[in-house]
Amino acid sequence: MSASSYRKPIGYIIAAIALIVVFIGGSVVKYLVQENVIDPYDDKVELSALRWPNSDIANLIPKPDSARGYTYWESSNGFDIDVGDYTAEMFNDYVDACLIAGFTVDYHANPHSFSAYNSDGYDLYLYYYEDDKIMNVNISAPKEETEEIDSTNDT
Repeated sequence: MSASSYRKPIGYIIAAIALIVVFIGGSVVKYLVQENVIDPYDDKVELSALRWPNSDIANLIPKPDSARGYTYWESSNGFDIDVGDYTAEMFNDYVDACLIAGFTVDYHANPHSFSAYNSDGYDLYLYYYEDDKIMNVNISAPKEETEEIDSTNDT
């Protein structure tokens, strides 16, 4: 057997091992993110003056009591904002205020997160980063259902 005939199977074996490593590695990272072992948003953001949106969707929840924050995105359908200088007690009080504001449908809460819908289908997710004293607020409008148009001919 020549040396070139050994290269082909070795190349396939190396490619297969590389695919397995990528697949397993991706699965492990996904698991670690889901279990909060690693934080995909580990890059620190620079907090500045908190600019709370002046929109109908922002009026569904109370404005947090903080002067510092960072806006990741904002639109008429929602926003994602970090609120700085927040304690665990402030986070718990804010969760209570959101419950009072009507975010009680399918709610889930623990010491670091809260998620719920209101009766109109608006989706609220809060997460508290204790080490950084930051509360993340993410709210979005309900997905609009598209009506299927019946294109059948009744003639």
